[in-house]
Amino acid sequence: MTTTRKADASRQSPSPSSGTSQSTEVVIQGFPVFGDKRLQVDDPIFNRLASMQQFADFARQLRGPFAIVVRRAEIVTAITDFGACFPIYWIKNVASSRIEVGTSVGELAQYSTRILCTKALYWRASRGGVGPDPYYSDMNLLASGMVHQTSGGRQMSSLAYIDWKSVKIDGPATYAEARERFVEIAASYLAAVAGPSKRIACFLSGGADSAIVAHLAALAGCEVIGFTADYAVPGYSELAGARQAAKALSIKHHAVKVGYAVNRRGMRRMNTRSMDVPASHLQLTSLLALADAAIEQGCDGFLTGDNSGPIFLEFDSIFHGLPTAAEDLDRAVRGMTLAEYKKRQAKFGRCDDAAVELLRCFGLDRTGCEAWQGQFDYGTPETDALFEAVGYPLALQAEGQKWTGVVHQNCWLPAQLAAGHNSQILSPFLDIEMIRFAMSLPLHLKYRDGVGKWFLREFLKQETGLVPAKLASPNPSRLWWLPPRADDVARIDPRLRQLLLKWQVRNLMHRGREYTQLASITALGNWLAAHPLDQPNNGEH
Repeated sequence: MTTTRKADASRQSPSPSSGTSQSTEVVIQGFPVFGDKRLQVDDPIFNRLASMQQFADFARQLRGPFAIVVRRAEIVTAITDFGACFPIYWIKNVASSRIEVGTSVGELAQYSTRILCTKALYWRASRGGVGPDPYYSDMNLLASGMVHQTSGGRQMSSLAYIDWKSVKIDGPATYAEARERFVEIAASYLAAVAGPSKRIACFLSGGADSAIVAHLAALAGCEVIGFTADYAVPGYSELAGARQAAKALSIKHHAVKVGYAVNRRGMRRMNTRSMDVPASHLQLTSLLALADAAIEQGCDGFLTGDNSGPIFLEFDSIFHGLPTAAEDLDRAVRGMTLAEYKKRQAKFGRCDDAAVELLRCFGLDRTGCEAWQGQFDYGTPETDALFEAVGYPLALQAEGQKWTGVVHQNCWLPAQLAAGHNSQILSPFLDIEMIRFAMSLPLHLKYRDGVGKWFLREFLKQETGLVPAKLASPNPSRLWWLPPRADDVARIDPRLRQLLLKWQVRNLMHRGREYTQLASITALGNWLAAHPLDQPNNGEH
């Protein structure tokens, strides 16, 4: 049922542009906030929107990640959030020459030629996970931060409503001022997404981000319930830190048993016919188990700290080689040239031997993958203009937000969709107002003495007394994937069986060190078995 995938419904409403009654359908994914509450499909605002400019003005008022599709007669309008965290797909219907739009692969599969997308395989081989290209070669993802509209199904027009070049470092200059604004933004958003029940779950890891969002939800007046994975394996436990955080925050706390069997069932649930992309991120099965437990406790929203690092400058690579003292760092950042900025951009990926083995299963080779990788050179006019407008590291932060949807679709969305029940994985750091706030802060509040996310760490310390160590989110995936799984080989797409068997043996010989590659092949094989797609076109790239 669609209600297990989306917060959506259909409704009838009069057309805003005529005196006759026309059928209108509104589909919403996510929990977007409009005003001070969740946006609903029967909100009167949809009666007043017709032109793309009207939809763009409306979209600027929305908070949080979302995907919205409005169908009225022959006009279909789609709105993507700042990073396209919730995908909206489109495809050209060859039979009718119409452009079809939908919020899931399943909606549009009937129009597809069912050819496997070469670029999607290249991304998985060289980068791992899911990229911006759907695995169906004739499907497309709508770009982020845009209003897209089709008229008569024959042509598509697009209008951007987010301009990252307008972001400036003009936010609060002191910790006290920043703290007040930070709480105001987060509390208003979390109070709205929590809904009337004010009951919300938090995936409590024992780290700083989850403790911060739990505390912010409490400040918003929510009843917060913490959930932590209990692996019961020495060396792979977050329970001690999570229990300490729950005690300091005075919130209820549940330990959820997650073991080998739960991991296996979760992997299969997230790679079925109803899922849009192959899901292999190693934390996903644990997230799914926590989501299931939270749903049993009556929670439909699950809090995480997703996207805090990119907007509050967590990553050491951003400042690698630059001075750590505040004045010297500020001077170095302000003096950075465009050429130096391009040199600091990370390489897109590489086509190693493991990638070549995967590509060969589908008749592809290293040459095509490396030619495709060459397109990602960060030398585009858009990137250059962004740097010239806002400088470093703001340009890098803004550029990163365009890829947030890719991260969300790899790390969070599969678990959310598999959990169903209109559940939503939420983060105050995916709210556009929070993103603008974080990017507006002066450098000394985000990065200090060689430590990223300074403001967030200071906030948690002053508010709760907690100073958690940086965690690597451990789970026993290495142990779970060590025993060879003969039934996995039998279940997956036949093109990957020999490769999977080879990696199972290799993983066993290396005492579990190849588990990441093994999980990726298994997920892709399960997903393709549920989505039978023909060999990719070698000339696609």
